[in-house]
Amino acid sequence: MSAALRAGLCICTLLITLCNATTAAPRPHSAAIEFGVDYYPEDWPAERVSVDARLMQQAGIRIVRLLDTNWERTEPEDGHFDFSWLDRVIATLNYHGIRVILGTSSYVPPAWLAQKHPEIYAVNAEGVRYRWGGMGWVCLNNPIYRKYVARHVAALATHYGHNSGVIGWQIDNELGTWGYRCYDMKYCVPKFRERLKAKFGALNELNRRWVTASYGHRYSAWSQIPLNWKLGSEAHQAPLELEAQRFFSSNITDFLMFQARILHQHTKDQFITHNMSGPSRDGNWFQVAKPLDFLSYDNYPTVGTFIPPGFGADLMRGANHGGSFLVMEERSGYMGPYTLTDTLTPPGLVPLWGWQQLAHGADGILFFRWRMSAAGSEQYWQGLIDYDGNPNRIYYEIAKMGKQLGRVGERFAGARSPAHIALLFSYDSLWALHVGGAKFPYIGQMEVFDRAFRRHGLNVDVIDPGSDLGKYRVVVAPTLHVVSRNLAARLGHFVASGGVLVLTARSGYKTMDNLGVQQPLPGLLGKLAGIRVSAFTILQQLHSHSLLGFPPEAGTVLNSSGNVISSERAEWPGQYVAHIWADLLQPENASVLFRYAKDFYAGRPAVTLSKFGRGKVVYVGALLEPRFYLDLAARVCRWADVRTGPEIPEGVDYAVRRRGDREFRFFINFTSEPRRVRQIGEWHDLLTGEAVPSSLVLPPLSVRVLLDQENR
Repeated sequence: MSAALRAGLCICTLLITLCNATTAAPRPHSAAIEFGVDYYPEDWPAERVSVDARLMQQAGIRIVRLLDTNWERTEPEDGHFDFSWLDRVIATLNYHGIRVILGTSSYVPPAWLAQKHPEIYAVNAEGVRYRWGGMGWVCLNNPIYRKYVARHVAALATHYGHNSGVIGWQIDNELGTWGYRCYDMKYCVPKFRERLKAKFGALNELNRRWVTASYGHRYSAWSQIPLNWKLGSEAHQAPLELEAQRFFSSNITDFLMFQARILHQHTKDQFITHNMSGPSRDGNWFQVAKPLDFLSYDNYPTVGTFIPPGFGADLMRGANHGGSFLVMEERSGYMGPYTLTDTLTPPGLVPLWGWQQLAHGADGILFFRWRMSAAGSEQYWQGLIDYDGNPNRIYYEIAKMGKQLGRVGERFAGARSPAHIALLFSYDSLWALHVGGAKFPYIGQMEVFDRAFRRHGLNVDVIDPGSDLGKYRVVVAPTLHVVSRNLAARLGHFVASGGVLVLTARSGYKTMDNLGVQQPLPGLLGKLAGIRVSAFTILQQLHSHSLLGFPPEAGTVLNSSGNVISSERAEWPGQYVAHIWADLLQPENASVLFRYAKDFYAGRPAVTLSKFGRGKVVYVGALLEPRFYLDLAARVCRWADVRTGPEIPEGVDYAVRRRGDREFRFFINFTSEPRRVRQIGEWHDLLTGEAVPSSLVLPPLSVRVLLDQENR
């Protein structure tokens, strides 16, 4: 070993010792907002780390995530661990005041492991096993894979579990994205069958509950039950499809728990999290969060959108029972693997997406990524540093944001997001609506309701069906397709106690086993809503040709490509465009608010209002234009005696965080035009230090963070 190398190692060792001796052990949510980047120092010469660390420090970077994809660098050979390079990286970052989150890298096994045990890879629905060469696509249930993961995670945790420069751990990466649906006959299918045995007890009970006699699919042995593998153009029966999706999701939770146990054994005062990809039907976030200190997620909005990422943050906050979270990957510019997949971000937009996450409850953001990758499979994902190693426009935008957070972040770090409005998110309903590859905009409905209430100056909580409803005045349950008796009873109690419930089309159609209910629709919700659904239809043009290939005859009747609902009540006048789906309603103990205006069912009720106990239930029988939900939200708030906030114009996001008696209002203008907001009271802008008049003007692509003058 050369004298220079020995000296370098001694300096790194000293830095590690100093950091461990002088830095207080951090907690998941510190006194300030965490602000950072995802960093891949292994891609570049070792001497580059000190340059990067200085640039990060100048930009206000407080944390970095390391090692989310590189198992091989820490275990280059079977059983041989090398942490020396990572020690040096961490020591350098710590020296510049930057702390570290470590990934466990389990979703990218080394080549030597894949060569030795190719059977650790997942099997797809066609029965074909994946191969090494990408990211993920491993079998989460394979015991050989788990053995190697356990050894690697234990080695990492033993080495870094008491290093105060490491504040937390990210288990794996975006589980649910990387081929988590595995159909391995040796490990996954038997585990699925054991899950069914535990749930149903006897095979006869499963046959009864699933009505397997239908279409001749009755099972005479547990070994006959498939795991939803590919069947050509025909899907499996609906109960099996839903149960399989529940199983795949439970594998994510189980795998996280498996790694979390190891980390807990070897670490102290370090949090454990995982980063889900943006809202999708892969993995129940409410369940996935359970083995963790908190759940995090990755946010990649597209240019021109801000509603989906706002809802994503609300859903993530809900998965954490109202607590804060981290955004482990936040878009920083270009986006794409081998070519661009979205347009260039205009100046100022990237920080706004970050501020939006903080407004909706995050306590930290890490931008993906620090430097653009010259190699690998994600060469078009922009970093704060370009290919050539020099800072770009995004770096300076992020640096400005870092300075702002350095001044004001501690004021609202850890603040809660108070809400009287809840959106009930049912993964069972989401999955059931997509059985057999069907498409229905379940998450889209969530987003449009979330947006409607926020335009009235209100926060929205996203909750799961098991949550306490008593803390809310309004519960919106869009397309509550799958309903249990317990949930129906709790919704009834909520309404009877004075709450307002909103239901929408296709609610109450299915049992918990994904069977059609054997009672008038909307099933268990019918008495509560005071209606029957006498028929239903899609609102789209039929094919322009008949089944035999001939065009329709002149004069024949075709459904229109949409519909219109017209007001029945003077206090709520007007018309709204309906699309996608229509329930035709038959009131039994409800009044009619709107009727369909077109087609052979013109005049049939489309939206109803019923009284139940001291509360009210609205049933919206069609999917409608956004303007309807905005108007509905205003009326629902009046019925529920919810005081609304400032009226928020189009293109502006709004959220409130509160800590003690201090209320922080976030206004984010995502448009290229100024927007004006009127509000009551005297406010102080944390970012500018100025007093804010009641008429607030938001410049294009700007953020304002306001605190009431009395509590500033």
